[in-house]
Amino acid sequence: MKKNVHTIHIQFDKKDSGGEKPLVNPPAKTFPKEKELLQISQRILQEHCVIDRIDRKFELSLLILDDSQMTKINLKHRYKNTSTDVLSFPQFVFPDGMGSFSLRETEGFWEENERNSIPSDEILILGDIVISYESCIRQANEKGFSIREECIRLLIHGILHLFGYDHEQGDKECFFMEKREQLLLQEILQDKNDKNDKKEKNTSIESNSDAYPS
Repeated sequence: MKKNVHTIHIQFDKKDSGGEKPLVNPPAKTFPKEKELLQISQRILQEHCVIDRIDRKFELSLLILDDSQMTKINLKHRYKNTSTDVLSFPQFVFPDGMGSFSLRETEGFWEENERNSIPSDEILILGDIVISYESCIRQANEKGFSIREECIRLLIHGILHLFGYDHEQGDKECFFMEKREQLLLQEILQDKNDKNDKKEKNTSIESNSDAYPS
């Protein structure tokens, strides 16, 4: 199955005396930069589509901000006066019968509903994901993960919410969401390992060439 190129918009925001302003680079040097965030998000969408045999293009927006801004958003939309790591705001409302995504474990579920309910010749706007880089860095340190890995975990979690997965809708939905999270995380982290292995092999070849000059 071919892997489509999806549309992803990324913005970094920082609070100042005048309100909010966009940043060119992440507010923390250790947090993934825009190019890497684009690559990671693209891979998550592609792998998710391959697993569920979804042959279409999607669009989403990603906003990176600090705990202070996240607290305001969390209070406004969830009535919780505290920061959180990631929030998702789905824009596309899936037709009746597609709300419970544990059903998509059934082979061909998406294709059948797609043909009947969802036009396949247009980009589906999934919605928005908001991540607090401060929470991401803090949680990475607490869990012993790299900041990149924790960021990947949050992106996967946020994207799955946009697709209708919801761990708060009972044990069954929680199980299927966690199962998909682990599968996607394994695939994305494997990409990095493969690249490192290839780099090490290339370095070894170059070293051997130097040892035996022509």
